[in-house]
Amino acid sequence: MYSHKAGSVPNSRRMILGAAVIAAFFAILTTFSPASAEAARASAKLTGVIAPSKMIAASQYIVGARTAKTGSGKVKGSLSASLSSSTGFNVFSGPGPIRLGKKSVTLRKKGKSQVLMAAKVPSDLAAGGYKLIICLKAPDQTCKGKSVTTFEAKTGPIGPTGETGNTGSTGSTGSTGSTGSTGSTGSTGPTGATGETGTTGATGPTGPTGETGPTGAEGIPAPPPNPGPPFVVGAPSGGDSLFPVIGNGGYDAKNYDINIDYNPLTNVFNSGTFTTMTAEATQDIWKFSLDFRAPVSKVVVEGEPSYFKQEDTKLIIAPPTPITVGSTFDVTVYYAGYINHIVDPDGSREGWVRACRSGAPSPTNVNCFGSFTVSEPIGAESWFPNNNVPADKATFDTTTKVPTDTGLNEWTALGTGEFVSKVVGGGGKTTWKWRENLPTSTYLTTGSVCRCVYNVGSINETVDTRTFPVYNTYDNSATPTQATGIEGQFALEEGIVNLFAPLFGPFPLNSGGLHFGRTSGIGYVLENQGKIHFPSLNTSVNTRFTTAHEYVHQWFGDSVGPATWNQIWFNEGWAQWGEWYYEDPAVPAEQFDDIYANAPDSDWDIPPGTLDNDAAYLFEEFPTYTRSGMMLEGYRQIVGDTKFFDFAKALQTNFAHSTVNANDVTSLALSNSGFSGAELTLLGDYFQQWLFSTDRPTIIPSSFP
Repeated sequence: MYSHKAGSVPNSRRMILGAAVIAAFFAILTTFSPASAEAARASAKLTGVIAPSKMIAASQYIVGARTAKTGSGKVKGSLSASLSSSTGFNVFSGPGPIRLGKKSVTLRKKGKSQVLMAAKVPSDLAAGGYKLIICLKAPDQTCKGKSVTTFEAKTGPIGPTGETGNTGSTGSTGSTGSTGSTGSTGSTGPTGATGETGTTGATGPTGPTGETGPTGAEGIPAPPPNPGPPFVVGAPSGGDSLFPVIGNGGYDAKNYDINIDYNPLTNVFNSGTFTTMTAEATQDIWKFSLDFRAPVSKVVVEGEPSYFKQEDTKLIIAPPTPITVGSTFDVTVYYAGYINHIVDPDGSREGWVRACRSGAPSPTNVNCFGSFTVSEPIGAESWFPNNNVPADKATFDTTTKVPTDTGLNEWTALGTGEFVSKVVGGGGKTTWKWRENLPTSTYLTTGSVCRCVYNVGSINETVDTRTFPVYNTYDNSATPTQATGIEGQFALEEGIVNLFAPLFGPFPLNSGGLHFGRTSGIGYVLENQGKIHFPSLNTSVNTRFTTAHEYVHQWFGDSVGPATWNQIWFNEGWAQWGEWYYEDPAVPAEQFDDIYANAPDSDWDIPPGTLDNDAAYLFEEFPTYTRSGMMLEGYRQIVGDTKFFDFAKALQTNFAHSTVNANDVTSLALSNSGFSGAELTLLGDYFQQWLFSTDRPTIIPSSFP
């Protein structure tokens, strides 16, 4: 994944789309007083104000500010917010009409951050005429700046009906009117005689049978009883330290057959959408789970309708017949409806994201149509049920039905792997089929749908002298200038493959390709297996480095991938090193020397091997990309080019289409070095420091004889 590059070049799920600075906000500058020599090198400022934009309850809003920090050390202080009246009354010089609140903040890292807090305001606040004031300050300072943002208050919801008032006093009784005279009663006539009962008539013929009424909805089977030992419940977690909720025990996924009937204009999966997972039981199980978030209508296990329930992100299944260890079984899950994206711990959108040419993804935005799939790290569970951990790789079949259109309005439905077929069928639908025969992690899958220019080319790989297909697409709204830039990236693919194949080993997949789509809220490029996704039509002189970065991922991340998410340094470290090397073979060494000498101490406090066990740091620039790439470059300098590239090839030979952890990688690096004794011990300490130390490593290439 690619987001932003050290130096002048931006990197992958490192942000490449800059957020626009809101011109309506004036910059507010407040320098923090240092508490020590270390803190003296650190300062912070407000770079913008976030106006109350979301009412979370009656008269309660989210407010906040964007901040930036420079220098090393931590900056502690407080963020306060208040409203001033239309007359310009300064709430900091006296009691203001409204107090919104205060929040303590600690800025520990260099770079930008965003601080939010809840605020309560009167429900009758008049629209307009108020200014939101944000203050960032140390405890011993006063606020010196303010915004000029007009706050348009929204009317809160109608409050509850008040209690019934007391009953009023009874009025006086009016006078009684006069009674009218009663008329005379007439005489009653005599009762007639009762007639005899007639005979019963013959029964008429039976009428025709009415039409059969509609079939009621299929109910969920009752949960089966616990059969007892040896059968167990599969674990509801894969044990990932960064994402402890993902993953499921009791089975190993072998194949996913994803079948989607999609309306790209409404972002709805139609009825008839289902996914079948073929798996092998690793335990005797009578109940197990899948990671999935969309509403489910039916589950079938080995042809038997099965009990299921959904709890948060888990689909819990109990088939009528328990599953014995070692057996292969099929689970088919039926689902439909509007498919929502999910939000990462770092605040980014992922999953099945509605593609938009303007505005934010929503069911009502008419400028949104089609999809842009962002499955990394855990987004796959938004659009198909799965065992959502990197280590459980499987093969994939993806079938997508879309409306049949022609020309520039034709829908292109992408899938993981190689193209199988495109069939224009009845009912105004076109069916696209794709097949990935190589084991693939769920986070590397794609199901994007777009109105795209779709080109199928080929790459001639020189190492093993083979030719494989390359699927290149871009949104049909591209301008001629954009199209030229994108097609220029397509022209680079073969050269990139043939640069790295002699260094890393033959290209490990059966196809390649680039997809330039449109979507809102995605600012990073994705290394989807065989189909690299760009969330923009814009290209620049630096886009070629991004393309190289993502292609290196096809070796490191896609073929050989992380066993758990705290091994993401493996993916991004290799891709970062490859990006530097693509720029010039001398650049990795130059970057190592420059960054090691000049990066502030605070940059080193998050170890790549643990990421502080915080998923929000998963794609943190310095530990995940820069420090990991430097570690590989340092190893290259220690052992030399020949052994370094032998190490890269050995990773592919030993772990192709599988996963690794830190011990796998470092053990292979040590054995590949040819070192022994004290030198081997020092090399082991080198990897330990670079992966797990919270300080700047002290062992560098010059530490070795």
